[in-house]
Amino acid sequence: MGKPDKKQLKLELQQRLAKSAAPAPAATPAAATPAATANSGSKRPVGKKAALKQQLKERLDKSAAAAAAPPPKELKKTAGKKAGKKQSPAPQAAASRSAAAPKKHAAKQKQVAALAKETAVELTKLQAAMQKKLDGAQFRYLNEKLYTMPGTEALQMMQEKPELFELYHTGFRAQAESWPMNPVDRIISEIKEHIKLPATIADLGCGNAMVAQELAPLGYTVRSFDLVAKPPLVEAADMANVPLEDGACDVVVFSLSLMNTNWGVGAAEGARILRKGGIMKIAEVVSRIDDVDAFISALEQIGMSVMTKDTSNPMFIMLTLRKKALKVNKDAAARFQPLKPCIYKRR
Repeated sequence: MGKPDKKQLKLELQQRLAKSAAPAPAATPAAATPAATANSGSKRPVGKKAALKQQLKERLDKSAAAAAAPPPKELKKTAGKKAGKKQSPAPQAAASRSAAAPKKHAAKQKQVAALAKETAVELTKLQAAMQKKLDGAQFRYLNEKLYTMPGTEALQMMQEKPELFELYHTGFRAQAESWPMNPVDRIISEIKEHIKLPATIADLGCGNAMVAQELAPLGYTVRSFDLVAKPPLVEAADMANVPLEDGACDVVVFSLSLMNTNWGVGAAEGARILRKGGIMKIAEVVSRIDDVDAFISALEQIGMSVMTKDTSNPMFIMLTLRKKALKVNKDAAARFQPLKPCIYKRR
């Protein structure tokens, strides 16, 4: 054979190097040629041509190995997404889990709503209990104040803060629920039985005007007075200065309302507006009166005489009096000693 051309070999080597730099197809590595194997195992010195061939072979081997290597994890994930349902090992199970998810979420929301409702109910009960205690404390404070001040001061206090009137009577009604009987109910019953129509009644210290509510529909004329006006039934007035003419009434009612320190002046005002022979009904707490006879004696000084006295109830004394004198002695009434305050115990 003739000697190979150097230019031709150089050109062939460049072409092979260019091919090895390009991306190699995914294929199994090319088998080593016998010549290359022989050359690699040879211990003889390697010439320039052999070295170039060896470098070319190593580059080709690296390119083939890179092409045959498995794809990275990210490429696997992308391939799996593109494959879609084909990549899912159990499509029915996946669909079942997707359908069950909204149901589980709804059930959890229902549990949360039920817990919130239960918590709100418990909080409402606690708030109601706390409000009841607060109302009770405020009622006891107001009750003690009303029993330990003159009527003019009581009127001023309630006129300046009318909400105290409602607060007081809310507490009063709560206390009355535990009583074996409410004195005003008995007074109403006795008026129905003994006082014939037509008749004018003055309810002094009327509260929620139960006398008017019960008797006005039956034809009685009822004037209801307390420290704060509550139209259409209740008119505001100091019990020592009621806006009625002398002898205007057939009946005057004091149901637990001789409260202030100047109770005698209030009783005398009730006697003033009664006609001669008119009836006064008094219900008072037993614990306020140490000496019932002394209490009756004081009422006689303002022109009243006792018709009936009932001390059978352990809580209340009930009196029915008749006006015997035309003139009322208010000067004597101003000197009456205050009755004991009625202090309600904390429940």
